[in-house]
Amino acid sequence: RDRARYRLGAEIAGALENGQFELIYQPTVKLAKPDEIAAVNAGLRWHHPQLGELPAEEFFPLAETTGMTIPLGKWLLTESLRATARWRERYGEAAPDVCIRLPNRLAIEPDLVALVKEQLDRNELPARALRLCTDSSSILDPRGEVLDSLTVLADLGAKLVLTVQGSADLELIPRHQLSVQHVILSGPVVDALADGEPEVAARHLDQLVTRARELKLRIGAEGVRSREQAERLRRHGVIAARGPFVADTATGDEVDQLIEQHTGAAVTG
Repeated sequence: RDRARYRLGAEIAGALENGQFELIYQPTVKLAKPDEIAAVNAGLRWHHPQLGELPAEEFFPLAETTGMTIPLGKWLLTESLRATARWRERYGEAAPDVCIRLPNRLAIEPDLVALVKEQLDRNELPARALRLCTDSSSILDPRGEVLDSLTVLADLGAKLVLTVQGSADLELIPRHQLSVQHVILSGPVVDALADGEPEVAARHLDQLVTRARELKLRIGAEGVRSREQAERLRRHGVIAARGPFVADTATGDEVDQLIEQHTGAAVTG
């Protein structure tokens, strides 16, 4: 098994060169207007000639060991911004922002900020069209390098998004004076409302939402499985969500269809 994994890792460079990777998205919709896409989270999928479609969790750990994390991350960033520019040209204000979780190795690259500026300029995009997602483990990294990079990119105008599972994660924002604009509720706090509205879970959610509002944050949720769960979250103050109730994943063409279907956007180009 180890040999097979090593062989797979060794194939990543050639696969990138040969166009075997594809952008894949998780659409986020506004809960007050569930037909309106607010953002898409961009990730990678590998179309392997023998093994078929491989999700990122199967090959990104291998990329760490073969030195391909940074090339993959750069490709993800470059292609995501290119897709964003295409949507903006085609759909105008109905185009979603793109949200990217940068691999930590890329996030601490000295030339990351220059790369982001170059791609924004090349695609004639404002920095606010880019959302950068991170979590508590990156913020708490004792080296602080990821946090430093994200802070510089936030100063450029990119929007920072923090995934939180509870109050401790949320309090990292004022403690570290983070320029976070969006928080995404994840894990048990969201799952607890999947099949009902237990009193303790609802109270915990209310506390998180109240605190997030005090911090002037926009509140979303991930892993939402049904429209009923989405409606429960909306009643408690969550304004946007993604998950199987919208789509597990979508290709670029499917995002186009969702934009047109959800907004009735007229094609402008």
